[in-house]
Amino acid sequence: MFTRMSLVALQALVLAGCAASSGSPPLTAASLPSTRTQSILMQPDACDKTKSFGTSNRGGSFTLPTCAGWTGTITYPGKTQIHGRRWKVISSVSNNFGVPPPASGTAIFYVSMFILQAGFMQSSESDTITSRMLDSSHTYSLMVYNFLFDDQCSNTPCPPWTTNIGSPAPGQHSITFPSPLSEADSQAAPLIWQFTQN
Repeated sequence: MFTRMSLVALQALVLAGCAASSGSPPLTAASLPSTRTQSILMQPDACDKTKSFGTSNRGGSFTLPTCAGWTGTITYPGKTQIHGRRWKVISSVSNNFGVPPPASGTAIFYVSMFILQAGFMQSSESDTITSRMLDSSHTYSLMVYNFLFDDQCSNTPCPPWTTNIGSPAPGQHSITFPSPLSEADSQAAPLIWQFTQN
């Protein structure tokens, strides 16, 4: 039976064989990734895969599917009218959802969230997004497409909900921001979250 260490050693031997056969310099201990990096690389990636999460009218939260090092926690308000009971959530670093590119900056992460119908109450809930790509030298924005109604919308159809979510603290890689789900309605269309580096 293989142990974790023997699997890592086997991977190193296979990589070394491949490098030698391709004419590349031989693999050395110094060129192997650290144990922490190996652990991250061995984790299954959930980019572009649909995950389901149960919901409750009392409110709650769920963790985004991990994608290329991105993760986060989405919180939705209590006293919520939800029909369908399950979020179908996709994380992606590609625009597979047909939303336009941002007017400025670079789109770096997307989340698609679908529930049959939901009406969220006004709340002070917050969400958190985490990635090594988030850096204190940049600011970041969020646009959410396809709300039926939201707290920025006075006439339907609603334009994308937009906010500046700020920057992580120096040396940190997480941003916490007010939830766009506060005082918003969704119906029969996935909510597409587009995170942009400014």
